[in-house]
Amino acid sequence: MIERPEERRPLRLLKFHIRNYKSIGDSGPCWLASDITILAGKNESGKTNVFEALRDFDSQREIPQDAFPLGWKSGEIPPSITLTFSVTPEEIADFVHATGLSVSAAAREYLEKNGLPIEKSFPNMYRVSEEFATLLQGHTQDSPTISAIKESIAALRRDFPELTDVIEPSNWDLSFPEIRDFLIATTMPQIEARQGAILSRDPTGAQRAAQAISWLRDRLQNPVPLPNAWIAAAVERIPHIILYSDFSDIMPFELSISELESSEPLRAFAKIAGLNIQDIINATDTQARMNLLISQTALISGDFGPAWHQSSVKVVLRPYGPDRITIGLEELGDSTYYKLSQRSKGFQWFLSFYLRLNSEESENAIILIDEPGLYLHSKAQEDVLGVLQRLSAKHQMLISTHSPYLLHADRLDRIRLVIKEDNKTRIEGKIYKGTDQDTVRPIITAIGLDIIRSAVHFPGARNVLLEGISDYYFLTAMREFLSSEFGHEAALIPAVGAPSIPNLASLLIGWGLDFMAVLDTDAEGRKTRKRLRERLQLDERKLIDVHSEPDTCVEDLFTRTDFNRFVVSDSPTELTTVKNSAHAKARGIDKALASRLFLNKVRQGGLEFENQTLENFRRILRAISEYFAATPAD
Repeated sequence: MIERPEERRPLRLLKFHIRNYKSIGDSGPCWLASDITILAGKNESGKTNVFEALRDFDSQREIPQDAFPLGWKSGEIPPSITLTFSVTPEEIADFVHATGLSVSAAAREYLEKNGLPIEKSFPNMYRVSEEFATLLQGHTQDSPTISAIKESIAALRRDFPELTDVIEPSNWDLSFPEIRDFLIATTMPQIEARQGAILSRDPTGAQRAAQAISWLRDRLQNPVPLPNAWIAAAVERIPHIILYSDFSDIMPFELSISELESSEPLRAFAKIAGLNIQDIINATDTQARMNLLISQTALISGDFGPAWHQSSVKVVLRPYGPDRITIGLEELGDSTYYKLSQRSKGFQWFLSFYLRLNSEESENAIILIDEPGLYLHSKAQEDVLGVLQRLSAKHQMLISTHSPYLLHADRLDRIRLVIKEDNKTRIEGKIYKGTDQDTVRPIITAIGLDIIRSAVHFPGARNVLLEGISDYYFLTAMREFLSSEFGHEAALIPAVGAPSIPNLASLLIGWGLDFMAVLDTDAEGRKTRKRLRERLQLDERKLIDVHSEPDTCVEDLFTRTDFNRFVVSDSPTELTTVKNSAHAKARGIDKALASRLFLNKVRQGGLEFENQTLENFRRILRAISEYFAATPAD
């Protein structure tokens, strides 16, 4: 077990990659979000296995035997977890100071661009990636390994006449792989072939030669000195990784004075409340203890209360007899003293969750929370998210959930999908990529909640009916992007497919509200246009086609380059004659998720669109503005 000096500031995690751990064959690289990373997936998809693997990376643990996946065979890669940490120039300088080893310019550039990758394999072996280890070896003047090998060969040639003419590299100022390949192919075979001559002349000397040759062979196959120094320094800086899969510890109603320091819930409670347990223990009588506890009650309840918006409560400590205290609750305006066990399971869970997380002392810990808030209703789950948001300023937070109330539509960048296919778990960072509906259903529900929250804006005096959620988000995003030209004068109303637009139109007619509709030019869009014209006798001006070309949808208003860069995150060079809508359908893209992510990107700013994309959306937005300008609202 490797001890971590407390004065070392922990590194910050960029991404992780898990292989052959329980149900996880190859997770793929999973990048962390800027504040809270959320693993979303069905039950039994492997979310808990991901968290257990990350927990086992902690330097205070070993990867257990039961981490091996079922069916694992000898010769296959054992369970391994790779964490990549960001490294600043200041932290690189700290590594150099700690190891006493210089770092090549190439290695510095690699660290600043890619971060420091550290792999832990069963049971407790840490190493840096082969690519980075090679860079660390650098050239001869920077590499202790090369220097030691060079000196060892020189000593062999000096001490044993049989080896004076072995061929060594003519230029030692090469990269380690080049020197290693030459020595293995040329020098080592010559040295080993002449061991017999040394043995016949000097048996004692032969033993020394054999040891030196064995050391050489080992260093060539396992060039460890420089990487190991870095690994030792890096492991000192691994953050504490803490898995909370259960918040079942609740504070007991009654404790003896002798039990106060051993009660973890009470110690966590005292820590965030500023209460000195030793002062309670040292109080000389019941009255002194009562005064001490009363003086702390406001501070204790004041910290917990704002995080729990469901009811106004405070936690109260009272002396009980000469050598005991009680811990209970009081509601605002009610002097009744309740046991914690008399409150709801949700409240008990939240209090345990709040105390344990807020009392965590480690700096920049990686905190993993498996399914928080299962016992809580929707509003209380939002309180949980608020606590996590505050803690993310101090720690890196990862949670797993299938609750839509922890998946805000305006922060879909936090979500990573955990998918189990063919009994193997993997992680998908692009949440819009094809997977089964059960996996993405909580995210779609969160988007639906987002639409409902926006319902205060429609229907209004001016309304635009759209075929679906993706149309709503795409047009909302581009209208915001072009807000200086078109503003927000009409409410955008998404339907559930083109066939449902006539029903919405009938409602708006009944309410006396003006509206128009934007329709795709595919078969459903054309059929809907016909129904609106024939059954509802709508003016042609109320119906806008997204484009003059047939079989065109809103996503086809983007150029392929813009669609690839900003909507589906494909390579901008992937240009084909297939329309965006057909391309997305063929790849199993969930348009609702992709369009909501796109809106988030637009709101973050910094996007630059091609002129053709802008002109296509301008045409739609201009038609909307011109229609309502010609028919002023009452």
